[in-house]
Order: sequence, then C-alpha cells, then structure tokens
Amino acid sequence: MTDSLSGEVLPYGNIIIKELNEGTATDNRGYYLFAGLSESNLYTIVVSYGGYLDKEIKTRVLAREATLLNIQLTPVSLELQTIEKVAQRIDGDKKSDVSVHTFNIKGLETIPQGVETDILRSIQELPGVTTTSDVSAKYYVRGGSNSQNLVLLNDAAIYNPFHALGMFSAVDPEIINSVDFYKGGFPTEYSGRVSSVLDLISKYGNKNRFSGSTSLSLLTTKASFEGPIPGGSFIVTGRKSVSNEVLKNFYNDNNVPVDFYDWSFNLNYSNNKLWKDAKFVVHGFFTNDKIVNDEPLKADYSWKNAVYGISYFQFLDSPLFYKLSLTTSNFEGEVIPKLSSIKPKKNEVIDFTYKADFTYVYPSKDILDVGLKINNVNTTMRLQNSFGELADLSTRGARVNWSIYGKYQLLRFNNLGLEVGTRLNFISLASGGYDRNPFEPRFRVTYRINPAIKIQASVGVFLQELTTLSDEDEVITLFEPWVILPDYMSATRSTHYISGIDFNLTENWTFNAEGYYKKTTNVPLLNAAKVFPQTMI
Repeated sequence: MTDSLSGEVLPYGNIIIKELNEGTATDNRGYYLFAGLSESNLYTIVVSYGGYLDKEIKTRVLAREATLLNIQLTPVSLELQTIEKVAQRIDGDKKSDVSVHTFNIKGLETIPQGVETDILRSIQELPGVTTTSDVSAKYYVRGGSNSQNLVLLNDAAIYNPFHALGMFSAVDPEIINSVDFYKGGFPTEYSGRVSSVLDLISKYGNKNRFSGSTSLSLLTTKASFEGPIPGGSFIVTGRKSVSNEVLKNFYNDNNVPVDFYDWSFNLNYSNNKLWKDAKFVVHGFFTNDKIVNDEPLKADYSWKNAVYGISYFQFLDSPLFYKLSLTTSNFEGEVIPKLSSIKPKKNEVIDFTYKADFTYVYPSKDILDVGLKINNVNTTMRLQNSFGELADLSTRGARVNWSIYGKYQLLRFNNLGLEVGTRLNFISLASGGYDRNPFEPRFRVTYRINPAIKIQASVGVFLQELTTLSDEDEVITLFEPWVILPDYMSATRSTHYISGIDFNLTENWTFNAEGYYKKTTNVPLLNAAKVFPQTMI
C-alpha cells in the first residue's frame, strides 16, 4: 500500500474484505496478505489510512496462484489545526502485540518534543521507559541498562545512536517511515540484546517527482532531496548542528562546544521484467560528533557511526516471502585527555551481518518463519584504570555468531493466536559461551474473550554477548565503548514473563495494562579499581 502522490509505502494501514468481515494491516514495509480465500470469488477490499481517502476495490482471486493487489491511497487536504488520526493495526485479534508500540513518523509528531522531533526522546514518554533526567536521550526499559537496548535501522545495528553528549538522537526523523518498539518479549527474528528492540524503517523516496526541503531550528539545519529513478526511487537527507546556545539550557548555562552532523540515503529498485515481484534496497547512514575544547585542561572527544546495507526481497506464488540482507555497522570513539585528568579511551567496533529470512503462509492462515543470521564482530578497546595501568580489551581477530531461528504462528482460529519459536546459537561471539544452553525459546499468545476484551501473554529467553564500559548513573554520556564479553564470562541471559489485557471501551477509547517479571543474570560491570588490566570487567 502506497501514497498515490509520492509512492511512499504506508505502514500499518487497515484492509478489510467486506464479504468475509475479515481484516488485516500492512506491515512496516507496506505489505499485507490474506490467506485461505476461496478461489475464483469476487471480493470487495476496503482500505483506510489516517489522513487518506478510504478506497474500495473489487478483485477476483485466481486459482492456484497468489493475487497481487497494489493499492494507492489519495491524501486528504487537511486544514491547519486539524487533528489527524494515525492508522491503527486491526489484526491484533490473533497476532500478539504485547509490549509492542508501532507507529509511523506522523505518530511521533503527536508526542511532546523538546527542541525538535526526536525519536529516542519520544519513546521515553511510553509506559515502562525511563531516563536519568530530562537532559539525556538515553533510555532504560523495565529495569534494563541502556546497553541492553538494540537500535536497528533497516536491519543494521547502530552502536551509538546519540548526538550532543547523549542529549539527542543521531537518527534524523526525516528519513524514518515507521517505528516498531518492543519493550520485551520480542520475536525470534531479533537477537543480541536482552531488554528492548527499536526497529526503524526508512523512507524509500518519492517515485513520481523530484522534491526537496530545508529547515532550520535552534539546534540544527537540515535538508532532504528525493525523487524517481528508472524502476525505483531515492532519498538523501542531511543534518548539521549550527548553534550550541540552546544546549546551555540543558547544561546549567555552560558552553558546550558540540559539533555534529549526520546524513543518510536510501535507494530502491524493482523491475518485473528482470525479477518478478522482487525489490532491491541499498541504504547508508553516517554520523560524526566532536567536542573540541579551547582550554588545554579540558579533554576532547570524538565518535562516529558508518552504516551500509543492501537487501533483496522476493515474493513467490506459494505464497512464500524471503528477504536476504547484508549490513555493516562501524563505530569509532575516542577520548583525548590533553592536559586534563581524564583517562584516555579508544574504541572501535566493526560489525558485519548477513541475514536470510523466509516466511511461508499456509492456506489455514498459519505462518511459518525460519531464518539464518551470521554476525561477525571485531572490537578494539584501549583504556587506563584508576591507577594509570594500560588495558587492552580488544578481541584477538574477528568473532562470529552463527544462529538459526524459527517460529510458527497458529492463526487459524478466530479469537486465538499462538506463536511458538526459538533461536539456536551454535557458534558464539564470546568464548565464555552460553552456560551450555544456546537456545532462546520464545512463546506468545493472544486470546480475545469478546469484541471488547483481549488478553495476551509472552515468555522468552534472550542472550547478549556485547556490553558497554560506562556508568549507567551518568546524566551526560560522551560515548559508550563497546566490547565483546571476556573469555571468563558467560553471555548475559534474561528471561521475560509478560501478561496484559486490552479493553476497547468505545470506538475511540482503549485501556490496556501489562505486568512483567524479568530475571537477568551474568550482568557485566566495569571495575576501574582493579590493578591488573586483564581483570577489569
């Protein structure tokens, strides 16, 4: 489902088959699927999305093949001050959405902001998410640490998603199309963190015409340019800090010599003559932060991200979906003490990840997902402890995690949905391994008691082999160095137990409540008082 003017995908739109009174929603990439429909029947498809005209389409299902229906919706001309309703998912009767918040970029604009729209500061407004202060964009989910949160941009991990001493997000909302935020109990396709997952999907760009925009705030200037290419579209965005005056409001009127920029691009291509029902996407994301103090008694700091990726999506008539993706995410950070008492640090992370995801939809509406992930990580870390001893916590050569995962979604019943799956890590990043238990079983269930009441539950095990060397009590964080856990430590393990209930009080009012229990073991902490550098963690 796409915008008729720009061709941009519309995530979480509502789609109903009138004759069957059944509905679903588009996913975060605008795709949707109805399974188990009678062959050769004529159906009326009703499509709706907040801020767009509703649309009715007649279509006939063909025998023994998938019927593809590309839907374009026309935006409504909205007057100033009009309140826009953001599309809501309507397939929650069977698919579990416990501890999940899904919204598009327009949904972010409805959340209270600071200097400008900011993704990380926005999710702090959600229940179960806290922060150290109003100054920081760092967030903590249900008792977990900041390093236990996974931030993904188009399937690529971002190791430092912060600008300006951790006060703002490094991801410009201008390029984001949809946001999935899991506060716990996330599905088997996500791994590597034990607390939460923030999954960001970027825009594809305008497929019909060239356009651009610029804007200026008290903190940054930004620009974007997008347009069509043969068989697809592109979008490029950039942002640069222009003034530090507004930062004084966050830093007790002290001058903060922050200088940062970020830029990104996304290019997509499809050609049914060469590859039927396939799409290629190439994307990149880059940030750079510097703090350069004029005074020699104050340290200088620098950190940057460089993310690249390519993905291939294919739809077959089975119906079978599969997606292949290759991403690399690099992070570099350094503390330059000069004549100050600050200890020097230098950190580098090189992450190379390959993923293959396959989804098969049965005529009964059940769904089988299987996948493979190969994660190659190398970390370099050099620092001094409180006694001035030099420590080298770098990995000796690249480490590789191999994992396979799968889940089965039982969706054939009207009011009941079950999701059962697991991950198997048969090669680990950390030599300490997984305490002889490489499995991450996960279970989710949803049951609708009646049209107004739905109950949900989730149980899962999650593993993490990377950690940051930082003080979680710090209000201002310059950057957080990442390391693979040392050989004498096992992977951090967390078990989540979550249950919730949703009440649809009226058409416009919904009440939901959740309870959770989370047990986390093997949590690493930095001990800077250790004399011997090899035992600093």
